[in-house]
Amino acid sequence: PFECATDNLPYQILQEPRHFNLYTADWANNVSSVYWSLARKDYPDLRQINACGISPKDNIAYCSVIYMKKGCIARLGKDGVAIVARTPGDQFFFSASFDEAGVFWMTQSGKIFNLEKIHELTGWSGPSEDMPIMNMVGEARLPHGSDIVVWQNHIVSVRGGQVVVTNMSDANLDSWHANPLDGALSGSPNAAYIYSGIMYFASSLDGYVSRVEVDLQLRTYVGIRVGDFLKGGGSDGLNCILTRSPDEVSGDVKDAALVQVKITPFECATDNLPYQILQEPRHFNLYTADWANNVSSVYWSLARKDYPDLRQINACGISPKDNIAYCSVIYMKKGCIARLGKDGVAIVARTPGDQFFFSASFDEAGVFWMTQSGKIFNLEKIHELTGWSGPSEDMPIMNMVGEARLPHGSDIVVWQNHIVSVRGGQVVVTNMSDANLDSWHANPLDGALSGSPNAAYIYSGIMYFASSLDGYVSRVEVDLQLRTYVGIRVGDFLKGGGSDGLNCILTRSPDEVSGDVKDAALVQVKITPFECATDNLPYQILQEPRHFNLYT
Repeated sequence: PFECATDNLPYQILQEPRHFNLYTADWANNVSSVYWSLARKDYPDLRQINACGISPKDNIAYCSVIYMKKGCIARLGKDGVAIVARTPGDQFFFSASFDEAGVFWMTQSGKIFNLEKIHELTGWSGPSEDMPIMNMVGEARLPHGSDIVVWQNHIVSVRGGQVVVTNMSDANLDSWHANPLDGALSGSPNAAYIYSGIMYFASSLDGYVSRVEVDLQLRTYVGIRVGDFLKGGGSDGLNCILTRSPDEVSGDVKDAALVQVKITPFECATDNLPYQILQEPRHFNLYTADWANNVSSVYWSLARKDYPDLRQINACGISPKDNIAYCSVIYMKKGCIARLGKDGVAIVARTPGDQFFFSASFDEAGVFWMTQSGKIFNLEKIHELTGWSGPSEDMPIMNMVGEARLPHGSDIVVWQNHIVSVRGGQVVVTNMSDANLDSWHANPLDGALSGSPNAAYIYSGIMYFASSLDGYVSRVEVDLQLRTYVGIRVGDFLKGGGSDGLNCILTRSPDEVSGDVKDAALVQVKITPFECATDNLPYQILQEPRHFNLYT
């Protein structure tokens, strides 16, 4: 096996005239050297090698090979060749990757195959008819010949400069092209690498390596060229996938003793601005999102180079108990809940299965709620937890409440024990007081919505849903009794990838124009009575889009 505990180098295999050579492909330092070599004369039955990956279960390389004229899956190393499985129809594959669970995935001409628990198979000196065969999962619109990575149950590849993503959780294996936010790519790479979600695509024909970060929610990506790649034919890439990215420059703090971290709160007593967090190529930036005045500015910024262990941020909210922002993050490759601020990152809890969440909100009691793929989680008294410089195994974990028909990926607000979100222009409400977590669609009274917002805000019951893809903000008022809503577009929203919204939830709505009377001196108010001595009419009060009307 490779020494994956200490080794994060990318490798490149080249089929050269007299040898199959495995090179270190250290593009960060522009250095390459032969790691091991198999002479063709010593392995005359080995004709082709491609579609390689290093299993996170046993740290051994697995590749598609032609061996004894049969299509096989083989373990490869300085010791030689060990055949473990066969390919359907003795095919030879060009594209493969392991996922973090250790499943080996291969693609060919749009067809997707996998093999689970490959690390448990016995390795043999040659193929046999009773060996397991790669299992066909289905077909999708995948580019042929380009290498792949697998991340969060999605297959990602690059072809003709386009990032192509296939959702393996979708029954139809939906494929789509990611939109470039920055650093559009070119060419069709034949080697791919993934380091805990950070992807690299390289070409041995053009001699380049590009780092690519994909936002699966917004269907966007950021790409940047990071180094040179060895040129040659019959090339493929492989690496220890759970290690640190090779172009991270700062030291690894995982082995350091954890220390407590304090985060500065927002000034919620005087601050009712909405905020928008954006994951940008070199920074995680928190912007003021003052749509009432169409003004935005950076409130604080965390440089990626200063926080190399911080990979993703989303699902944020400001607690009404301590006025501090809490978010779902990937930190030191772990799924965590973190306090965030200008002071940095303070880890307070873990997520189930190290998941990364896209949707979260605080309720007015200070309970933090998160949703993912229909599952609902919460954590009470999060403001009482200690913040640390990294995750640990004894931290509390988000509690699963149940499952409901919730839209995946759309941000949420929590109001009067209901979860509210918008997906495909529909307002979806889940009643958490109901034993079955009943979900329903609100009917529009006025101002029907569109799209699937990825940022949500709530101000004492007034909700706002915003999209950083389309650049809009809509105000939404929901009647939980009548199951209706009124929606109106109120401003513009910063466009960008990996976005989420957060605000001080008990403050006044930012588009209220009248003065705040909460601090003013109270005065007496007189109300005219009904003439009940002579009036026996029934009355009906209706909450309409712009008025509260009393009808006879």
